[in-house]
Amino acid sequence: MTLDEAIALVLEEGMRTEPVPDNAMAMLLHRGTEPSDAHIDPLIEALRIIQRELEGQPLLNRELAAALWILGIEASTCLDLTSQEDGAWKTDATADKIIDLMTAVESVFWDGWFVEDRHRDGVTYGDSGA
Repeated sequence: MTLDEAIALVLEEGMRTEPVPDNAMAMLLHRGTEPSDAHIDPLIEALRIIQRELEGQPLLNRELAAALWILGIEASTCLDLTSQEDGAWKTDATADKIIDLMTAVESVFWDGWFVEDRHRDGVTYGDSGA
């Protein structure tokens, strides 16, 4: 995946402008619908590419920054709400993937890829306070 393809994927999955596909990640998370690994894994990979290619850059495109913010907020809100409902719709493995998504979004804003750090340190859904 190229940088342009990665950015296009994040914009498609993260923007809540019209028309938004019902299966966009931001919409799935907003509705509390469990995303599949086949849907979330390419998005995390796109975020890795964006982080690597833009590392050290002082600015981000406004649309990209907005899509990242929306993805991060929707993922966080989704985890907060479902943890209050005893994780009624998702497995811990899916929750870990959503935390990976949140961590990947955060990584784009900082100079480092933190997803592996989280796994190396053994932080899982049950340990995260989510």
